[in-house]
Amino acid sequence: MTGRVHPDRVLIKGGLRPGDRLFLSKPLGTGVITTAGKDGAAAGDVLAGAVRSMCRLNRVAAQVARDFGATGATDITGFGFLGHASEMILASGAGIAVDLGRVPLLPGARALAEAGHFSGGMKRNRRHVEGVLGPRLQIATGVPPVLVSMLMEAETSGGLLFSIRPERAAGVLDAFRRAGEEAWEIGTVLLEPEVHIRD
Repeated sequence: MTGRVHPDRVLIKGGLRPGDRLFLSKPLGTGVITTAGKDGAAAGDVLAGAVRSMCRLNRVAAQVARDFGATGATDITGFGFLGHASEMILASGAGIAVDLGRVPLLPGARALAEAGHFSGGMKRNRRHVEGVLGPRLQIATGVPPVLVSMLMEAETSGGLLFSIRPERAAGVLDAFRRAGEEAWEIGTVLLEPEVHIRD
């Protein structure tokens, strides 16, 4: 892909700073749902919800991220949430703590994941993430393995993951709502380049 962007409007992966708040602009689950759809196992309304999510542009998310001075940003696509987050971690030299209970999932996605409808991309992403992060990937006791797998599942046309300085973070969700969309605050940026998955 080629294009042009003003230098003052570039959002980079390597800008995470300790204390930043993490936001996600779309639920996860398109990979699980579309895989289930190919298997004939996804209900029509569940598949339609995934299609609506995939068709929604990241224009609002990008504008809010810029307006609030995002320090780091990436889109969540084929490498899955943790694959793209690990790129940010390596580029920034900082880590993230993710509150799994606050990570949004598309309706029906968890049930399909629990039924085993993961793509081959999830397995490749898992090998990559575990190889890159190794012991720096720390998963709290009691976190359901199926949800960790969903963090590694490939997404199609996923949302933006971006970080905002804590003193500016309070207005981010309201800005999305004013624009008619939703977003979720899902964690914080850590000093050490690690990933902590919390329940």
